[in-house]
Amino acid sequence: AIETLSSRSGRYYVVVASSIDGDLIMDYAKKLSAKGASLTIIPPFGKTKFHRLAVSYADNYTSAQAAADGMKGGDYGNNVWVVKY
Repeated sequence: AIETLSSRSGRYYVVVASSIDGDLIMDYAKKLSAKGASLTIIPPFGKTKFHRLAVSYADNYTSAQAAADGMKGGDYGNNVWVVKY
């Protein structure tokens, strides 16, 4: 499943990709979704113009960062980080 957020949720998202082009993020999301991943697309907000693709979320930073650290070096490489939205 691929969800695109329309407003801030206050959650912390584990992001695995970002792109200035929303179509590229959607293409990557479809590729990961075909492998069974449940994904969230975070639209550009604030001063950033990047769309972000999240594979997980948590209600607090500590939990989200622990999940991100656990994913590093795996399917998503080492470019895994946490964003609050």
